[in-house]
Amino acid sequence: MRSFILADNQDLTKSGFLYILNHKRLTSNPVKEASNKKQLVEALLKDPNSIVILDYSLFDFEVVSEVLSIKSRFLDSSWVFVAEEFSYPFVNRIICNYPLTNFILKDETLANLTKALQCAYKNDQFISEKVLQIIENNQHIDISEEKKLSSTETEIVKLIAAGMTTKEIANVRFLSIHTVMTHRKNIFRKLEVNNIHEMTKYAVRAGLINLAEYYI
Repeated sequence: MRSFILADNQDLTKSGFLYILNHKRLTSNPVKEASNKKQLVEALLKDPNSIVILDYSLFDFEVVSEVLSIKSRFLDSSWVFVAEEFSYPFVNRIICNYPLTNFILKDETLANLTKALQCAYKNDQFISEKVLQIIENNQHIDISEEKKLSSTETEIVKLIAAGMTTKEIANVRFLSIHTVMTHRKNIFRKLEVNNIHEMTKYAVRAGLINLAEYYI
């Protein structure tokens, strides 16, 4: 029988999931708890076939690539992501890499929470209607998304995608290096990306740069 690893640092949520797991008798094995990445990896090393219930926002992950890295090490594990809300870039990146991942919001019904756990146990996929709505509303980046960036930020996106360094951009735009770094930080935050690669892919989809000019 597969085991569950509860990776959530919110006591109320943990109590809720423990109740479901025990009341619905989804496993006869003790539910393991992990409060950080190290403990999560240690638990998976002991039982690579586990189902991980993870609240990404409350854990000590800095970027989504860290989650994907752990999942790639334990391909037999199943994951259930829980959160008060999800961003489309996060959900999309996880699903693109691991389609059978489960997503559930914390304000779902008991029936949906239970179903998500049951699907994960069987290595099936469950995505709640609320999360599906997030996906459907964002599947196509409209050109209006450009408005999230100022004209200066848009120009800096193009220069970064062209391979220019912060110092080079500062010289071209007659800005200080500190100002360029601030713009870059704001661009990443607005576009919900973590690195230049993700930013450039967004810029191509939004029509900010020509795909023929850049290799993604």
